[in-house]
Amino acid sequence: MSDAQNQKWKDNLLMYLETCMVDHGGPFRWNKIGDDEVFLNELKEEGMIDYTRMPFKEIEKMRYNMGPAGPFTHLITKFTKEAWTMAQALRRDRSHRLSVDYTEKRS
Repeated sequence: MSDAQNQKWKDNLLMYLETCMVDHGGPFRWNKIGDDEVFLNELKEEGMIDYTRMPFKEIEKMRYNMGPAGPFTHLITKFTKEAWTMAQALRRDRSHRLSVDYTEKRS
């Protein structure tokens, strides 16, 4: 994979984790990470995030989240201000790209 493609995957992962923080307070699904574990560990090494596996009792309590996506299994324990800022900027850029594409297709 090229460096640009790696960065895109890492950016997408950061936006997924930011969504988990906003929507669920930090729990995330490990099966959604898949091969992105390398990028997850890079974010952790950079000090932007930290995470841990949830105790099984906690996973069991969240069974209402079972379904095609599987249960939440891990918990983000640290999401720095830098991570919030970067995720917000990535979302703005994505929104701008999508709105420009949409506008061009309608013209």
